[in-house]
Amino acid sequence: MKLLIITIALASFLKPSPMYIDETCSQFVCRRAKQPELTAQQLWDGGDDQLQVVQAQARFEDVIVEDLQEGDVIAFHGVHVAVYTHGDFMDSTPENGEGRLQYRSGDRWYVGPVRVLRWKSSPPASIAPPQS
Repeated sequence: MKLLIITIALASFLKPSPMYIDETCSQFVCRRAKQPELTAQQLWDGGDDQLQVVQAQARFEDVIVEDLQEGDVIAFHGVHVAVYTHGDFMDSTPENGEGRLQYRSGDRWYVGPVRVLRWKSSPPASIAPPQS
């Protein structure tokens, strides 16, 4: 019995996060917010009126972090999204899977206009802090 418990505990601890091929950035953001699945473009467009735009900036560096709230969605010109949680940003990318946003200036995922969107429904449950 002890061996079974240890095996189950280790299996859950060693289980890798979903890879990008299994869960895109938008699927990751929607799952974490316990919201219906939307594409990055749909989130950028307001998610069928499920989100409100709280900031619109020319680039990611211009986002006013002090105004962000837990669970805010960061939409990068309709092609990529991330979520603000525990004072940091999380996303899912083909290179890294789920985790802390690995922002690179000039990268096609992040270059261009950015919107910060907030879910109109009840705020999402807290998300686990980003892993380094």
